[in-house]
Amino acid sequence: MESPLQILPLGGVGRIGMNCMLIGNRDRWVVVDCGIQFAADWEIGAEKKLVDLKAFAEIAPKIEAVVITHGHEDHIGGLPYILPFLDGVPVFATPFTKQLIAHRLGEYQLWDGDRVTTYEAGETFGAGPFEVEAIRVTHSIPDCVAVVLRSPDGNILHTGDWKIDR
Repeated sequence: MESPLQILPLGGVGRIGMNCMLIGNRDRWVVVDCGIQFAADWEIGAEKKLVDLKAFAEIAPKIEAVVITHGHEDHIGGLPYILPFLDGVPVFATPFTKQLIAHRLGEYQLWDGDRVTTYEAGETFGAGPFEVEAIRVTHSIPDCVAVVLRSPDGNILHTGDWKIDR
């Protein structure tokens, strides 16, 4: 029997860059982060790497929300490439991160301020099939959070990026 909770990492697992996770509950999906990875010097002709856009094209009709944990490029840089697949799907981000997303999407003439809803650390909000709780974490950029995605079938903690301050 297939689990009602599913996690499909599309990038960022075990390395820095291209962070993107699909998290589903009963075939309703949320994207957590959507970044790029900068190509290595030896990868001639490539500037950046993206998640497999074919996966988005196939599952896009079942994606109900995008939740961003913070504003680094390896978490928001892929938004200009996936949002065209996700017509009208809301994006959730902290206030500082929303400003960085506005800048990035503006470069591609994709900015729609009504599409991005802000949330604060400590706040709980609905995103697709989940109740999401944002938990403040320390990192090298302001307004970073981990998120707990809660459903009747179980909870998932997605830490985003964080560091331990001394």
